[in-house]
Amino acid sequence: MLIGMIMLAVEWLFRLFKMSLSLPEAIPQLVARNVIHLTISMPTGFVSRRFWNTWTPGSHVRLSIPSIGVLQPHPFTIASIPSDGNIQLYIRARKGLTQRLYEKTAGAILSGRPVGMKVHFEGLYLSKTPSFQQFDVVLLVSSGIGVTFTIPILRDLVQHVKQIEEGQNCRCKRIGFVWVVKHQGSFP
Repeated sequence: MLIGMIMLAVEWLFRLFKMSLSLPEAIPQLVARNVIHLTISMPTGFVSRRFWNTWTPGSHVRLSIPSIGVLQPHPFTIASIPSDGNIQLYIRARKGLTQRLYEKTAGAILSGRPVGMKVHFEGLYLSKTPSFQQFDVVLLVSSGIGVTFTIPILRDLVQHVKQIEEGQNCRCKRIGFVWVVKHQGSFP
């Protein structure tokens, strides 16, 4: 039991250390219906960059927004790829933190105020999915907001297929993409 408590204490110390680093700025935008597009600039500090410098398609992050809810980290799938230079999240407002984020963003837009806010990353968790470049045919199927998992995989595959022209190895020759939605809307 002592070993478990020590491991938990070390994990919490590491979390507190990461939370004490400089906070990146996040810019929220409202998208169709109750979805928020959150763009987070990469941290500029030397130590901070080492923690959040890269990720793979399908990765997720535990995010807390101190101005909305302190110590309330929520997991979100990263909808961008590392070459974008920033982390993009699509968040569907439900209740709790996500609803408060939606209300704060909508209120700021209606009043004409700047909408930027500081965010805490509690972790950057890499995806355990296989490299889709090794398959000849890839079919990606998602529904609703679950597309945030498949969009970066699709974009990464397209980027690697373009590298075939440059003589690099990528087996993927055909890509299928199916996205099932309840309501027609816009998705950038």
